[in-house]
Amino acid sequence: MDINIEKTQAYQEDQYYQAYKKWLDDNGCICPNLEYPVAFYEEGIIGATAKTDIPPNKAYVFVPYNLCISIQKAKTSEISHIFKKRFFTQHSRANDHILWVFILYEKLKGTESFWYPYFKTLKGFSNIIEWSDEELSELQDKLLVYDNLKWKNRIERIWKSIYGIIKNYPEYFPLEKNLYSEFMWSWLVCCTRGYSWEGGMLIPMADNLNHGIIYTSYHGEEKNTLRTLAENKTTDIDYTDFLGIEVKYDIQVDKRTNKNRLEKLLEKSDMPEIKNVWELNQILEGYRSSSSEDDERIVAECTSEEESPYDEDDELQEEFKDLNENYFLMSTGVRTCFKKGEQVLNSYGRLSNRNLLLDYGFALPENRYDSVFFFLWLPRSGREGLVKIEDIEAKSDEYLYCTELFRLKPKRLNIDVFIYYREGMKNEPIKNFPSDINVELEIIDCFLNICFKLYEGFDTSLEYDIELLKTKCSPRLQGALNYRINQKKIVLNQIKMLETLRDLLEDIKNGKDISTHAKGKSSQEIMDLYPLRNYLRALEGYLKKI
Repeated sequence: MDINIEKTQAYQEDQYYQAYKKWLDDNGCICPNLEYPVAFYEEGIIGATAKTDIPPNKAYVFVPYNLCISIQKAKTSEISHIFKKRFFTQHSRANDHILWVFILYEKLKGTESFWYPYFKTLKGFSNIIEWSDEELSELQDKLLVYDNLKWKNRIERIWKSIYGIIKNYPEYFPLEKNLYSEFMWSWLVCCTRGYSWEGGMLIPMADNLNHGIIYTSYHGEEKNTLRTLAENKTTDIDYTDFLGIEVKYDIQVDKRTNKNRLEKLLEKSDMPEIKNVWELNQILEGYRSSSSEDDERIVAECTSEEESPYDEDDELQEEFKDLNENYFLMSTGVRTCFKKGEQVLNSYGRLSNRNLLLDYGFALPENRYDSVFFFLWLPRSGREGLVKIEDIEAKSDEYLYCTELFRLKPKRLNIDVFIYYREGMKNEPIKNFPSDINVELEIIDCFLNICFKLYEGFDTSLEYDIELLKTKCSPRLQGALNYRINQKKIVLNQIKMLETLRDLLEDIKNGKDISTHAKGKSSQEIMDLYPLRNYLRALEGYLKKI
């Protein structure tokens, strides 16, 4: 379970955590099935465990809106007039800046702040902006380090703009205080703990749960509605914790794992006999993927630019609803549960390790939402291959208008790179689908060359990193190792897929029937072909037409 018993006891006896729990209880926070604080691992990372079994579709945290720090509270506070300055209304990230400044203001109030008990327990959060150059080099990703520097410089610029405003209000922001340090604390708190709910919020207790690759849902409900839902049980979600109604559960659920549909099938039966790999699509219709095989979303872009401005004539007229009787609540998903004593986790989103490092300062091993990002020169640039970090740093017009961003996923053949090369080839009529096998083989060789160069760009081998991770590492080195190990695995897996595809296309070129390519193949060989099934199905369609 990785619970650090000694540190857990120390935290639970700590006066600040005791005061925080009392503050939560006194102000109506309801989470009867959570044990908090609990320390995990040697570092003593603080989180929560389940006091009893928490089944799927169970609401287990209810936080009154009066406990939350929100944009609405900031804009209706005694410093609301500050937020009418143009800096806080002129661009798409203005709400973020308002929240940072409001939290700074409340933090400076010390014990006079309503949220003082909450603030005193906020520690252990960071992201890679705070890492040293040596620590950043352990990531072995110059593009990520470059983006981190851009983010750091952007925060510095934002602070200068904010300071230019708040220095005129020393009654709220005493100039003798280290305002920059306190601002960075506020920014890091929002970055590592904030919710995008209702335009941006800090939600005590809810943000004490650590990240995991699970499904959790967020809701907002009025107090009387929650009471009715808890009493009558008229929905799929169980709200009984809101009224303290004790219910016994026998949890039997197929938890999510990082496995695709074929891997799940093979847990229960042998590999079916098939003639071609796309036949598996019909066989696997009843299975749901728990990997990145099917769906994911990009939540951040490499080298993203500044916030987009609103129009000059925009006037933001806001009316705020009275939410004093409302609650923010969290519930488990249909396939998420927590057994008694297990760490209760929250999902921060379908985030790659790049996003996790930039926002939260950690990376997950075997993160199914991870990606390897790289830029390629577009044909109109007159250049070929990977864009070097020196070109990105220079930000020339050539880089800005003649490059394209690509990403590799753990278990997916990247078709976008195929399209990129097809577009650059003359007399190639179909860019979105495979056609001429000789052309496709040429593309595979080009793509493999890109992957080999990506792998050669790492300073150490995968084997070295895996062995180093087994030793006693600092938390930051451990995060860097998790990151670069995943990056290397993704690149190597793409190489394996491309080499498997190349071998099969060579066989088809030499007379093998594509519609029966899987006959006689071993289970492992079919597993290797599985990520290629849609490509091969499209190629079969083309070959039938010629």
